Amino acid sequence: MLGTFAFFGIFLLIASVVLFVPGLAVTVRRLHDTGKSGWWMFITLIPFGSLILLYFLVQEGDHGENEYGFDPKDELELEEDWREEEYDYGYRQEEEDGFLEG
Repeated sequence: MLGTFAFFGIFLLIASVVLFVPGLAVTVRRLHDTGKSGWWMFITLIPFGSLILLYFLVQEGDHGENEYGFDPKDELELEEDWREEEYDYGYRQEEEDGFLEG
């Protein structure tokens, strides 16, 4: 019986260590999206600091480029605009060819 609990404890310890570093990386990246330094993670060391960090993490990111790099959402929006202009579902080309004239 004790062996099962020991195995579960070791598994939990390994999983925690493996997921800790990616969790830190995601949190720092999200803070950078909002224009804040990764050092803001240490706010969790004070009472109610976790709530403040949660507030920072759920805010919408900065529009455009900030000191930590470009806004990935802006690049996606530009790509979508380019696709709409490029293809435009064939309507623009048909108008130019005169197919839609009445």
